[in-house]
Amino acid sequence: MTSDEEGLWIFGYGSLIWKAEFPYVRTVKGCVKGWCRRFWQGSIDHRGTQDAPGRVVTLVPAEKIRAMGQAYPNESFVTWGVGYQIEQAQVEKVLQYLDYREKNGYSKVRVPIYDDEVAQVPIVENALLYTALETNGQWLGPTDEKAMIEHIFKSKGPSGSNREYFEKLVNSMRSFGVYDAHLESLQSVAQQMFSTSE
Repeated sequence: MTSDEEGLWIFGYGSLIWKAEFPYVRTVKGCVKGWCRRFWQGSIDHRGTQDAPGRVVTLVPAEKIRAMGQAYPNESFVTWGVGYQIEQAQVEKVLQYLDYREKNGYSKVRVPIYDDEVAQVPIVENALLYTALETNGQWLGPTDEKAMIEHIFKSKGPSGSNREYFEKLVNSMRSFGVYDAHLESLQSVAQQMFSTSE
């Protein structure tokens, strides 16, 4: 299932979950270990603009999350998403598309994908994912969650509103039956802030 002869696997943990827009032959729901999803990356080309960047997710290594004091109580330090298998003949074309789509500060890393948080053997050994490092120019980093939600709910860009992105991500994880500490904490803040005003 994981050999190079079968092409390339891509792991999506943000909008790629519901908006792949490239040809693939198979998908798997799975998780990557030792990574935490955070709304710490600025978006000037999809969910925001050059003058008013939005906030989108990136993956941050668990050890950095711990060192920064940004872990949630009982956080599992895994991130769930979708793996896409790209046939070899389509790899170059898909990578060109993804490199352009993720050009706003994302770098490529290789990771194994697991079908369970406690699994020892990966279902995909060598998947590609795009992650925004803190050294990139659009890195926003952590902030107060109320300020983060205010930022997300007011931002919009060529790909739509930042709020839509946030809500689709929350709903995707819930549809997976997955508890994502960061997303659920932000959703709780959003409900407290906006439930009485809408």
